[in-house]
Amino acid sequence: MQFIINYWKTILVTLIIIVLTFASIPSLENIPKINHWDKLAHFTLYMVLTFVAMWDYDNENKNDKGKWRFILLCLCFPLFLGLLTEILQTYIIPDRFGDVYDWISNSLGVFGGWLLFVVYKKLFKT
Repeated sequence: MQFIINYWKTILVTLIIIVLTFASIPSLENIPKINHWDKLAHFTLYMVLTFVAMWDYDNENKNDKGKWRFILLCLCFPLFLGLLTEILQTYIIPDRFGDVYDWISNSLGVFGGWLLFVVYKKLFKT
């Protein structure tokens, strides 16, 4: 229960990603045509997830510098979630398909979120 209390923001962002990943998309004909907009959306979602996970981890573990838990929660979890959702889209969800470029965008978002958090910590010395 303490995990849910400490990581409610990470859990919420994860649930939002899952819903958006598996939701049925209405007709996209009325959306302006922007090349690769979905890759930007993947990047942004996983950047936010990683940043929030690192934020939650940092708030919970001010005195604990355990690297393995940090790596598992803040880096491996978002990377795995990005891969798993792409695989499940291919085999489970009708009218959706996984894309290796979406997974690459997810992964780049994870590293972008990590970099953003590191820069934030250095700028604001928190």
